[in-house]
Parts: sequence; C-alpha cells; structure tokens
Amino acid sequence: MTVRPAVALPLAALLLICACKKSAPPAQPNVVVITVDTLRADHLGCYGFEQARTPNIDALAAQGVRVDRAMAAAPITLPSHTTLFTGLNPPAHGVRD
Repeated sequence: MTVRPAVALPLAALLLICACKKSAPPAQPNVVVITVDTLRADHLGCYGFEQARTPNIDALAAQGVRVDRAMAAAPITLPSHTTLFTGLNPPAHGVRD
C-alpha cells in the first residue's frame, strides 16, 4: 500500500504533536499590593524612620520588594488606584475624582 505525501506529512505532524509532552506552566509570582491612603514612606521603619512602630510592614519589606522611588498618577486615591491596576493614565481610564 502506498501512502500519498499529501496525507503522510500532515499525519506525521499530527503524531509528533500528540507525542509531545506538555510542559508545566511557569511558576507565577506571589504578588501582594498594599496601599495605604495618606501614609508617608519616611514614617516607616523600613525606610529608615527610627521611631516607627511598623514591624509588620518592615518585615514584608525585608522579605519582598521595597520601592524606593514611586510616583502617583494623581493626588487622589481612586484615580491613582485605577491607574495602578489598569496601567492606564487618568485621561485614558476616565477616573478623575
């Protein structure tokens, strides 16, 4: 029996695809976003304020990623949070106040 190349090639490709083992999905990072309205970084222990009583935030900062320089998209909480979670600036997402 002769197998035509027009049938054999797709069949061989299908067999190879089926034989391939699926790899595990890449590990996803654990992300915790903490936002606190009206809290200044220079009043936290993890940023060097010695009189601070912020042991939980200091521990999180020691074990995770602490940002030294950040800018808010707006001086108001709702548009800032909307920008943070969408990646869009206030004119694009429309949240102003």
